[in-house]
Amino acid sequence: MVELLYLTHDEIIRCKALEFENIIRKLEQVFDCHYRKDFVLPHKSVIRWGDAMSETSTGRINSMPAYVGGNIRALGIKWIGGFPANRNKGLPRATALIVLNDPDTGLPQCIMEGAYISAMRTVGTNLLAARYLCKKDSRKLGVVGAGVQIRFHVKGFLNAFKNIETVYAFNRTRRNGLKMKEMMNGASAEICLVDSIKEAVEDVDILISGTTSNAPLITTEKIKPGTTYFHFSGNECTYEFLNQFTYMFVDDWEAIRHRNNLTPALMHQEGKFNMGLIKGNLGELVAEKVSGRSREENIIFCAMGIGISDVAIAKSVYDEARDRGLGRKMPLWENLNPLFTD
Repeated sequence: MVELLYLTHDEIIRCKALEFENIIRKLEQVFDCHYRKDFVLPHKSVIRWGDAMSETSTGRINSMPAYVGGNIRALGIKWIGGFPANRNKGLPRATALIVLNDPDTGLPQCIMEGAYISAMRTVGTNLLAARYLCKKDSRKLGVVGAGVQIRFHVKGFLNAFKNIETVYAFNRTRRNGLKMKEMMNGASAEICLVDSIKEAVEDVDILISGTTSNAPLITTEKIKPGTTYFHFSGNECTYEFLNQFTYMFVDDWEAIRHRNNLTPALMHQEGKFNMGLIKGNLGELVAEKVSGRSREENIIFCAMGIGISDVAIAKSVYDEARDRGLGRKMPLWENLNPLFTD
């Protein structure tokens, strides 16, 4: 009999593999492999009903196959949908499945809920970059947006930067802002809902934007020296705002350029992006081939999110779940058919 393991959302969130520190350690290994080019990463393929801007209204599904080597040896695919109208139906905007395959035989090993892993991977990537790019004594965090990704980021950054005293949060709808503040009750920093993007942007040490907007929200705001901006959701800032930064780091420039929905990629497409702004990628930071912050530079970290991170974290979850007896074993072949084996 050939079996695979099925893991629900409730089962994967019980795994210690999804604690922030464990995710960051795993991502260090992933980006070391990225630096050494020990990975296979086909471009994302996207199903959508219109152009890139249509995704913010009608939705889309991304297919993200990947293999990462080293000591990880994870092979699989993430199939993730984002449908904004789901929120009006009481359903999650993002839903996902991750399928893992045995890297030696190709046989499916596991199917698991993937949206939680995807969200934690996004935060973990930014937290790993933050270790190299943020001021250690950062005290003010600014966020634009108040949805799931921002809530995960606030929690993760407060955990990583103990000196943060205040979070300045702007959201276009007050209701979501209040929801985030309620969910952050008991946080180590004061959560201040502000009435303008300017208040969330101009006097902070760390800035994070994470919305579903299809047009820039951050426009003419001026950043203070030493700001680190995490840009990962879409075309959320104007070209003029981005030009305030001293340099940029990326997770994978080719992935960013191919997906072509983040501000630097759109600038590049129009011939308005200075490639000299990119100082290096996260793998080079991890491998200590480039230096991170050294003074009061303004730094932007731009991350598309890449499948090698998803499958590596999913593999850690799978290994832990199997050891702990979590999940349901499901038969793939109860009896191997000779037509397939001879």
